[in-house]
Amino acid sequence: MKSAAIGGILKMAVIWLSLFVCGFEAYEVLASSSVAIPPSHLDLFGRGFEVSMSNLFSMIVGVLCTQTYIQCIFSADTPITAAAGCITAALIVIPVGLPSVAVGMYMSAFDPNVVPVLTLPTYFTNHASFLVGGLAMGGIVLSLISSIGGLSLGIGTMLVTDILMPILHLQDDKALLRLTKISVLSVMAAACVIAAMNRGTQVLFWNYLSMGLRGGGIFLPLTLSVFFPGHLKRGWAVLSMAGSTVAAILAVVLHLPIDSLFAGLIVSVLLILPGLRLKRVDGE
Repeated sequence: MKSAAIGGILKMAVIWLSLFVCGFEAYEVLASSSVAIPPSHLDLFGRGFEVSMSNLFSMIVGVLCTQTYIQCIFSADTPITAAAGCITAALIVIPVGLPSVAVGMYMSAFDPNVVPVLTLPTYFTNHASFLVGGLAMGGIVLSLISSIGGLSLGIGTMLVTDILMPILHLQDDKALLRLTKISVLSVMAAACVIAAMNRGTQVLFWNYLSMGLRGGGIFLPLTLSVFFPGHLKRGWAVLSMAGSTVAAILAVVLHLPIDSLFAGLIVSVLLILPGLRLKRVDGE
């Protein structure tokens, strides 16, 4: 774990430094050029107030429901340590986010035909210096490998431990290991297929969608379990998580006018209400 933490810090430092340099260079070129930047690019609510606030709410709810994020708070020694970690993480986002915005605006002005998901790598390879671009691409490759490996392992482990193992009544360690490997490879293959089928989409779309799916599915059951334990029947909690997740997915697939997060939350409320009880019951 210590080596993983050191590797993560080094990776973050490489990405932070290279992004800061590239963002500064991109901003300098934009400021000295006569290219007209659309007003919407300089507006915090350029995509519309409703869409922007919906994305913000999706991010907040998704972060609160994501194990990777919330476990850092629960695992802290003291509340002060947890608060310091949250503030530090928020401060780190600023010097990464602002240079990324500058690079995105630069590419929109000088290389607008690039596929959105390839905007940052294209800038590093075609518009940045060899040294900075090489460092940045190395950091991105390390980040991709660690992110894909970690997420696939987490999803595969949950599928095997929480779903497949109880259903199949598996107890043999070799069989569990084999099934975990198959699950991890299947998750990675499915992710590759989905990515290949949606090459022209924006990365932020998938970020907000993932936050909405997580939030719509478990935000309300998780909130009740933390602040009002024993007041929601287990069966209705499971039904709420499953039904709200399906509703959020259908909202995206069917292109409904409502955001996927709100569709999931509405269904979650409707399925939670019948399972609420005024008196606390422990052990369920």
